[in-house]
Amino acid sequence: MFKSLKNKKYLITGGSGYLGKAISQGMLIAGAELIFLSKNKKKIYGLNFFKKYRNKISIYECDLLKKESLETELKKIKKKFKFLNGVVNVASHVKLGDIDEQDDEDFKKTFQVNVHSVFQVIKEMKNLLKNGSSISKEDSSVVNIGSIYGLVSPDYLVYKKSKFINPISYGCSKASIIHLSKYLATSKQFKKIRVNSISPGPFPNLNSNFKKQIKKNQLINKIPLKRFGTPKEIVGPVIFLLSNHSSYINGTNLVVDGGFTAL
Repeated sequence: MFKSLKNKKYLITGGSGYLGKAISQGMLIAGAELIFLSKNKKKIYGLNFFKKYRNKISIYECDLLKKESLETELKKIKKKFKFLNGVVNVASHVKLGDIDEQDDEDFKKTFQVNVHSVFQVIKEMKNLLKNGSSISKEDSSVVNIGSIYGLVSPDYLVYKKSKFINPISYGCSKASIIHLSKYLATSKQFKKIRVNSISPGPFPNLNSNFKKQIKKNQLINKIPLKRFGTPKEIVGPVIFLLSNHSSYINGTNLVVDGGFTAL
């Protein structure tokens, strides 16, 4: 799949995050031109591959928590670019904690970033994606990053305290992403645009927060491969779904979890 995205343009949200930066770099290596939607331009400038690929990178700054901010930047993108070959929605919002630590505001913020902004981006980019399909003579492709917690509930025994539990608002939002992807994939309005989701499993950032929050061995024991995923292991699935190697895959949720949900 080397250079399988050559001469193609993609919009990406959350492209400077823990998984997002690996995905961004992988897409650039595969030949893509990237349009970043980011809350902080400096994070994009600080990526270790920015200088090498700066001529293939455009950045639009907005806050996904604010619909108007996103709307403004999407209008700029539609004015600047004539086509897109795909969209990758990686950006995510989460506030940890069991049900008693969650309130209405947490749900609103989580759904605004994890669901509403995803729909807004895809809907507004629809015509550019159709143009991209006409130019490339291939279907354009949208990949939405979900989570295994859109499929299963968290195991309380893995967390050191209830305030660190993966929250209900996050799980509900990621379940919505899976269905949103299926809905759009079957919509007549999205002809020539494939829409799929990926549900990553345990891909933890092994920092001080992880050590403070998670019982590492108990989590690993829930994974048949007996190890965590690394960011580079999410790159291949994303590029596969974006490229024409997956030309007959549409409306699918690809689970990348080392077997976590197979038990």
